[in-house]
Amino acid sequence: MISIRIFHALFGLTEPLTITVDPQLRTEMLFFGTLTDYESCPPGFHTVTVIGSESHRVYLQKTLPFFSPDAFTLAIIYSFRGMDVLPIPDYPCFTLSSSFACIRTVNLTNDPFRYQLSLYGNRTLFSDVWFRQITSHRRLSPGKHGIFLSLPGDTTPLIPSTFEARSDVSYTAFVYGALSGDTLSLLVQKDTPGSDQLPFQ
Repeated sequence: MISIRIFHALFGLTEPLTITVDPQLRTEMLFFGTLTDYESCPPGFHTVTVIGSESHRVYLQKTLPFFSPDAFTLAIIYSFRGMDVLPIPDYPCFTLSSSFACIRTVNLTNDPFRYQLSLYGNRTLFSDVWFRQITSHRRLSPGKHGIFLSLPGDTTPLIPSTFEARSDVSYTAFVYGALSGDTLSLLVQKDTPGSDQLPFQ
């Protein structure tokens, strides 16, 4: 089975979204900045449909392959061609251990800027992360971390945040929204499906 979750990173819509995968309802009334839990489905090709929850307008329909790895995050974004669905493979971090966590980042913003993700204490994790880029993982010590987003080469935080890293857990820092629209946001979440994930109906 494949695990899928959905992230609404589409800044600018005036209504929440309903997302279906094939004929089965995945989620409805999904607001900007919301990340669902993982749900399981069989591997193969699946058609993802994005619908306005209030207008019932079909914004997008796209067929995508889901074979490997075992988990994906489907990000609803704007691309240069309009609305799009970006499948983010939730690959495991190969350096996970009982002594370290792992973190990566993905840029889902609606603007042309590249971003830098750093820890307080002058440690840069990722720099020059461009739109749609999914970085590789980096090891991180367990514990509470102050983390911030900035423009490359600038130590002025645009978005500060904190999160608790646990050993043997992999995390993704989602950068979304738009600096130009004053909605730039940072969300750090673990990217490993749990045993309580929902079955595909």
